[in-house]
Amino acid sequence: MEQALSAILLFAGASFFFALAETSLFSISPWQLAQITQRHPRRGKIVASAITSLDIHDLARSARTYAVRAMYVVHPVRELRDFATSLRDRWLEGQGRQFDSLRREALERVAVRKEVILG
Repeated sequence: MEQALSAILLFAGASFFFALAETSLFSISPWQLAQITQRHPRRGKIVASAITSLDIHDLARSARTYAVRAMYVVHPVRELRDFATSLRDRWLEGQGRQFDSLRREALERVAVRKEVILG
């Protein structure tokens, strides 16, 4: 019994550690952003890539799993922002609302923006 409890505590601690590590890897402070922009001016430019429904669903579920309050989809192309918004709205207000309550709960955290506003 003690070994099982020890194993559970060990795995819970490891899970907590990796969740924190993942958060710190993907979080960037305004100071860090300024440093990167100064060192690598070309890396501070606006870039665009495609958005897929799998990206939005997977990131929203990850945000729900780790109790992240908001997950932002930031894209400079209006059509892809519209796509992300329509996908989100389908699960919050449309046909998908009754289909899967957990997915709806995850997608409630998604916000679509044109640009990142720091401050």
